Amino acid sequence: MNQQMQTTEENTTKNFYLGGFNIGLDPDDQMELNQALAKNTSDLAKGSVQLGAESIGFANAMIDAPLNQGTRDSDYYGPIDGFNRIFSNMLGYSGDQEALSGITIPTEEYLSNPRFVEHMADLNKYSEFDAARAISPEFGDAVKTAQQTGNIEDFTSVFNKLRDEAILNEDLAQQLLDFKDQTWRIMSFDENQENIIVNKLPQIDEGLFGIDMTPDPYFSKKGDLVLPGEGVFGMRDGSLNQLASAVGRPLDEMLIEGNPGAEFIAKNVTDKVALSGPEIMPPKGTGPMYMVPMMSSLFTGVGVPAAKGIMAAGRAATRTKPIVTKQRKEPYLYEGILSNIK
Repeated sequence: MNQQMQTTEENTTKNFYLGGFNIGLDPDDQMELNQALAKNTSDLAKGSVQLGAESIGFANAMIDAPLNQGTRDSDYYGPIDGFNRIFSNMLGYSGDQEALSGITIPTEEYLSNPRFVEHMADLNKYSEFDAARAISPEFGDAVKTAQQTGNIEDFTSVFNKLRDEAILNEDLAQQLLDFKDQTWRIMSFDENQENIIVNKLPQIDEGLFGIDMTPDPYFSKKGDLVLPGEGVFGMRDGSLNQLASAVGRPLDEMLIEGNPGAEFIAKNVTDKVALSGPEIMPPKGTGPMYMVPMMSSLFTGVGVPAAKGIMAAGRAATRTKPIVTKQRKEPYLYEGILSNIK
């Protein structure tokens, strides 16, 4: 009798079903499975929404905007200008970047847009990573780890090893000196710290299977900053304005027009589903399923820029909070990993 009751109890705790089939999971395992399925479904839905948003964003860029509504600049919209804004740099006719570089932004204006500040800081970090990677892949990996986790142990070890090797290698010694002097920085204060000067932009060499498929930021022929993951920004009448939305963030048109609720939509809708940042990364917390709809865009040409790949999604899912340095009296600019080593 007792054995029969025990068998009955075991059956009632292990008969759980998936698609009508008994898969024999206990309650905890079943809960974990349900959570995983729910997350995959959510990530797939986010990816699908983003793919549709990018199609809308591309169409929006192609529509001529004769009137500058809000802070929109019509020179970045239309079948010719919109196409050029998205593709000219990829196709190599965006102009001489060295000649076009150098936008001066009053410090107060620069700091007035937190989203812009964060994106430019991320660009600076990528530039630091890229400079380290050019010295050695191991050094690049160490910089990336330090940026993402705040742990500088690997960075210090690799840097010291390279410094020892540089004793007999003049080229390496110069590279390390340039790195230490922060020649990779894309911006700096002027002498009075009243303005921030953005004088160069990094090339973002990221993509699926090691193929660079990520659009690079660039200076437009009007001297504005074209940031593929964030939009177009430039100075107008002494103010830093967003002049065009990124293809992947079409709802940011509300910000440009100054519509009520635009900030709420950007934070609670767009930021939850959009590819973002210099590397055009999936949203924080998403996994590989987010990229499934995006992968189809590689073959259909829909979703610009959608060429990121499953590994990028995996990296985004495991990202940790970037390293934070102490706030100084002057406005914050990212100063590199070496600034954290005493």
